[in-house]
Amino acid sequence: MKAMTIKAQEALEHAAAVAQSLSSGQIGTEHILLGLLHSANLASEVLEAHNLTYGAVLEKLKEMKRKEPVIRKEAKGYTPGAERVLAAA
Repeated sequence: MKAMTIKAQEALEHAAAVAQSLSSGQIGTEHILLGLLHSANLASEVLEAHNLTYGAVLEKLKEMKRKEPVIRKEAKGYTPGAERVLAAA
């Protein structure tokens, strides 16, 4: 991965925490999206201007997770899609 700003690192740390709290096996693009929305930054401003809020995304993600069997997992690494996004960043 390329060197990142402190805000980007914080977003990825939050993404990992959310993935862990939702018992996701890996950190996906949905978790990275929540990491970006978590704090005030240009990305969150643009996303929120298009009515994409942290609360709405988290609720949708939880709704989707409720349809899956509950298996406690520790988030380990990134999904292939998240790896591609981070490589392109």
